[in-house]
Amino acid sequence: MTFPSSGIAIYAPTFTVKLGGKEIPTDDITDLEVDEQIENSGMCVISFNDMLDMKKQKFRWLDDARIKIGTRIEISFSYAQGSGNSASSGGNTLLFIGSLQAITPNFEPGGSAKLKIRGYDLSCNLMRSRKGQGIYESKSYSEIVGDIAQKYGLKQDQIESSTPVYESVSSDSSEDDYQFVKRLANELYYEFFVREESLYFRKPKDSENANITFTNGINIVSFSVETNTSAYVSEVQINFWSSNQKEKSPQTAKQEEVGNSFGLDLTSQQGKKIFLENVNVSSAEEATARAVAELKRRNKNLITGDLVSIGNPSIRPGMTVKIEKVGDRFSGTYYVEKTKHSINQKGYITTLKLRRCG
Repeated sequence: MTFPSSGIAIYAPTFTVKLGGKEIPTDDITDLEVDEQIENSGMCVISFNDMLDMKKQKFRWLDDARIKIGTRIEISFSYAQGSGNSASSGGNTLLFIGSLQAITPNFEPGGSAKLKIRGYDLSCNLMRSRKGQGIYESKSYSEIVGDIAQKYGLKQDQIESSTPVYESVSSDSSEDDYQFVKRLANELYYEFFVREESLYFRKPKDSENANITFTNGINIVSFSVETNTSAYVSEVQINFWSSNQKEKSPQTAKQEEVGNSFGLDLTSQQGKKIFLENVNVSSAEEATARAVAELKRRNKNLITGDLVSIGNPSIRPGMTVKIEKVGDRFSGTYYVEKTKHSINQKGYITTLKLRRCG
């Protein structure tokens, strides 16, 4: 996949913002950020130059009826090629759908003001309450998540099926629906996030081929990377009651058996051993699978990095990228955990938080 590099001057970043379903003029917008991540809700920040109309005694944006808590926000980024009236869109990429949750004005002398509004993606709706009784019978985790998605009007097309089917699954009384789904995802080593209007509940896609290649000296503005094995886990053991309920049955996953392709020699590392008691599983096979999932989850951040590139709206969390010419140790495939798309008077950049695929 290719995208504009710093040497192509004819490309200019463009964006559209809709508030309450209506596109607004972008001339007064000074800064725009869209943060997406797998572990938490996505967020946007829109900054305006505002001015008081002395005759009406109203601010252009602060007093706009759409600047209110709960207003729907939609943001798209793209590139326009050419200049003047001949500019043509490079194709809009919808980066954000959510609702306005915070309004922050900063008043200045002379009647001017700086206004920031902050919105969160549709996953924030799951954080406000727990809809339903919180008890699910004869369902798999994916079926439970599908029921929750339906309650909040979210699409279920990105929910991957899971096994087994449980006789009864309950959410904790202190959990909202977001925390409940997050817990189910962690137990399976699944990802959970909301993008646009779809709820994603799936296995990580870190084994897929890289979608984009970054090459040092060509399309990388900066890249920093770290290896940290201080939290390395060498073994996970799950103890669960056997079917006759008379004794505990331990199932173990070891790193040397699971294998890795981090490029690290972990044989000499004194890793931690994790013991999990009374895990809700129905068989030894399921306990082993859960132990492997927990081991992978705990070791996924052995090699992490931060990369800044020329802005590219097609880069999203949950995809892989290939990084070249940064030395044999750190060249390879990385998984995108978080992105920040920032556009202002200085231009458009994309910042990525990465973990090495292994």
